[in-house]
Amino acid sequence: MTDIIRVLVPLDSHSTEAFQTALGYANAICEQTGAADIILLTHTKNQLGHTALSTMLGDRAIRALGKGPVFLDSGVRFHAETMRTLSWPPRNSVLMVYYADTGILDLADGTRNVVGVVAVPDLPDGANDWAKRWGVIVHGEGRKTAAPLIEDAVVVRALDELTRRVNLSTGIGHPRDKDSADETLRMVEWSCPIAWCNCAGAVTALSGMAGSISVPGWTG
Repeated sequence: MTDIIRVLVPLDSHSTEAFQTALGYANAICEQTGAADIILLTHTKNQLGHTALSTMLGDRAIRALGKGPVFLDSGVRFHAETMRTLSWPPRNSVLMVYYADTGILDLADGTRNVVGVVAVPDLPDGANDWAKRWGVIVHGEGRKTAAPLIEDAVVVRALDELTRRVNLSTGIGHPRDKDSADETLRMVEWSCPIAWCNCAGAVTALSGMAGSISVPGWTG
């Protein structure tokens, strides 16, 4: 998850400038990574047709997006999804998260086949924690440095791999995800993983699991 290109666009989410800037970053990430899909992610379908997005996109585009992806001038496919309808993309994709807050950004970070996330926050400080956690590129400011939450590089690598293998959005509810977590926790001491900081369900489940696992040589 750490190789995802993350960009924060801290402009007024109701302005055309914010939308065009975010779309420009998303297109640039597609060009850099070879991704051919941009997914506009909102909380609900209602936000697409009854907020400033409706003016930015226009009625014709909104009707077209309701039927499926449309093609941008760059040749990239442009989709519209909500927190409820988003599934793991079959191809490498860029998520353009609109009216972003912690919940929807956690969903974006837990989605596989995502090579970029461009966030336009609903409120001015709505994505600040996310930006600090990942050390994102901030429009107009450049890249921020993320403070390391775990110093042990072995633990970081193991938990990064675990994050790639499981579905964070279900709180590791699937038996195979639990088995993966069990296996990982038998190899490393328990620490709060980077990508799970705000995934309360996953953290709670893993904490309980960690308490039931006996690790040779570990008395923590």
